[in-house]
Amino acid sequence: MDEGDYRSCIPLEGKFEDATKHPHTNDRVEYSPEFSWAHLVHFVKIATAFSIELAWHGSKEF
Repeated sequence: MDEGDYRSCIPLEGKFEDATKHPHTNDRVEYSPEFSWAHLVHFVKIATAFSIELAWHGSKEF
């Protein structure tokens, strides 16, 4: 597989510079005291809407 420039995006709740550089380490997999189901649901709605927009971008059927 060739390495190249691939467009991508990542939804973050703050500035990219402030995000952890290693988000999937074992010490990060736990519930934070800041965890909120309501916030999670809101974030999922935004991510779903964004995915739908990307899927329809350039579609001739929409």
